[in-house]
Amino acid sequence: VGVGPSAMGLGVAYCHHLIREELQRGVASRRIFVGGFSQGGCVAARAALSFPDAPLGGCVAASTFAGGPGGPPPPPRGARSHL
Repeated sequence: VGVGPSAMGLGVAYCHHLIREELQRGVASRRIFVGGFSQGGCVAARAALSFPDAPLGGCVAASTFAGGPGGPPPPPRGARSHL
C-alpha cells in the first residue's frame, strides 16, 4: 500500500474493522488493546484514539512517531491518554 496519509487512513480503517469484529464476537471493548511497532505503532495509536464506537482497553506503540503535521487525534472524551 505504501506510506503517506492515504495509507495511514486505510490502516486505521482496517484496525477499526478488526476491533468491530472482536466486539461482535462478544469481547468487551475494555479488553481490546491494539499495538504496533514503528509505522504500525503510529497506525495503532491513531486507530485507538479515533475509534468512535466504544472506549478501548489501551494501545502500545513502540519506537513510533505521531505521524503527520497535525500529530495524533485527541483521545475520546473520558479516555486516559499518556503520550
